[in-house]
Amino acid sequence: MPAAANGKFCMPSSKQTSLSRRSTPLISNALSSMLQILASRQEYLLSRELDEAARCVRELGASHFHHELVKRGVKIAMEKDGMDHMDNSATSSLDAMAALFSFLVKNSIVSEYQVAKGIARLQRLLTDLKLDVPAAPAMLDEFEEMAREGGCLPGAAAIEASD
Repeated sequence: MPAAANGKFCMPSSKQTSLSRRSTPLISNALSSMLQILASRQEYLLSRELDEAARCVRELGASHFHHELVKRGVKIAMEKDGMDHMDNSATSSLDAMAALFSFLVKNSIVSEYQVAKGIARLQRLLTDLKLDVPAAPAMLDEFEEMAREGGCLPGAAAIEASD
């Protein structure tokens, strides 16, 4: 997707999203929003601009889909890090995603419940994800620990209860 006119990665503008909400069915709008979220997560991994990513999530206004944002964001980070997941540097994609969700939870943009629900949904996909990312189970465990340390994920019981 092309960059927005202001050079940032959030698309479309709030006016476009507003028009879209009025002119298309709810499901189509939700899927469109999720595609925009997915594109912005990939851009975030390149830019690491927390404020811009937060603005995008706010503008999309799809709080009931934030679990999908978590699921897809972590999946993208896992795929990007791949076999290099043992590199514990602060520049890993998984670490960047944990920092993003911690920032979003601390700023009341995404709820802990949605983070837990997204992780629970990703856990269900691990069998398939392992085909592309053999270290996926270990990486998800690492992400969960980073998320807990960052304050965006409650205890393990909350993840199981969120489903």
